[in-house]
Amino acid sequence: MPRRKHRNWPYLIAIFAVAGLLLVYALLWPLASTWLAPASLVRTLPSPARPWAARPLPVLAVWSEQIPIRLFEFFILAWLFVFGSCIGSFLNVVVYRVPRRLSLWGSSHCPRCRVRIPALDNVPVFGWLKLRGRCRTCHLPISARYPLVELTVGLVVLVLATLEILLAGMNLPEVGPREVVRLSVSWLVGHPRWDLIGVCVLHCGLVCVLLSWALIRYDAHAVPAGYAVGAFVAAWLLLALAPLLRAEVWQSGDLAWPAWHAAWAAGSRGAIGMLGGGLVGVLIKAAERLAGRDAAAPDAPGPGVAPPRHGSWDAALGLGLVGTCLGWPAAVSAGVLAAAARLAGALALGVSPRLRPAPLLGAICLATFAQICLGRELNHAATWLGGPAGLPYLVAAATMILVLTWQACVLERMARTP
Repeated sequence: MPRRKHRNWPYLIAIFAVAGLLLVYALLWPLASTWLAPASLVRTLPSPARPWAARPLPVLAVWSEQIPIRLFEFFILAWLFVFGSCIGSFLNVVVYRVPRRLSLWGSSHCPRCRVRIPALDNVPVFGWLKLRGRCRTCHLPISARYPLVELTVGLVVLVLATLEILLAGMNLPEVGPREVVRLSVSWLVGHPRWDLIGVCVLHCGLVCVLLSWALIRYDAHAVPAGYAVGAFVAAWLLLALAPLLRAEVWQSGDLAWPAWHAAWAAGSRGAIGMLGGGLVGVLIKAAERLAGRDAAAPDAPGPGVAPPRHGSWDAALGLGLVGTCLGWPAAVSAGVLAAAARLAGALALGVSPRLRPAPLLGAICLATFAQICLGRELNHAATWLGGPAGLPYLVAAATMILVLTWQACVLERMARTP
């Protein structure tokens, strides 16, 4: 009797989820918006002097006319997610090969039988689900971390690109009110802001680099020095090029010298931010020493794996890169958020001791992503580090970092003690 073939439910659920999102976004949303609001509602943007605001913007359109626009917007958002998941797939290669000093060139292969993975099986997220998490050749399991990293990076790129490009930087603290956010995604795609695209590339690269460093440390390897230096150099280059991407620089030659001066100032702020972030990392290291815990080995590397070296300054490395890209106030803020996230992870270890402690760079990566997404709100908070951060706020932040880090280290040590 032939063996009955089981359905691949995770793969089918993922396909149906994408189809459901397409149906809701492109069909049900226009139908609901047309039905719940008057179709004759017209709103004029408050800045008619701007070229893109010269005519009234209809908030609603006929249902049949909204469907093609929503379809176009959905495919733009889907492309952003696919692009980010491809970056996550490359990030998996970097995490595996760079600490082992392997070449990044060459096709992907199974980590067990070393057979080349076909292109159709190497599709981010869906390829792993289609193969049921096993190699097609040797049928041995492939770690679920690969699709999780691809999914995470895809969502990070989608969220940051939506906030900073499609919504015209509504999360950025240095921009004023953005009337352009009332425009549709399809209009913004045809009229890109290259300076905002440069900022989005910088922020996405920052989160991806921190995530790769956290995964390298999770595998009990040290962050390669060349990789760290390359990340800092790339951050400085992006900071220097960002002022040159403004549209007004190319419209008037008189603004070229101020743009270069702004680029030099951005590089100087990056250097000051790197110093400030490094000092926050030193503060975290001091709190770990007070708790009697060395961060050089956040978890047991396992049998047959050498303990990592040069891992005790992970906080200075990660927050130094955060300060370079976002400035020293953001590095201090990210340090507070990272200490809080680390304390939450330590509390989770107490609930379930079988969990493996996450590296400190993982908490810094999560805090940095939150700092970028909530940068405008945190910058305008009365008691936070936004704007002119005074000495009382800095003292309070340093105290919070010391106390939260010390308590997290104590809880982590208690969770590991049998």
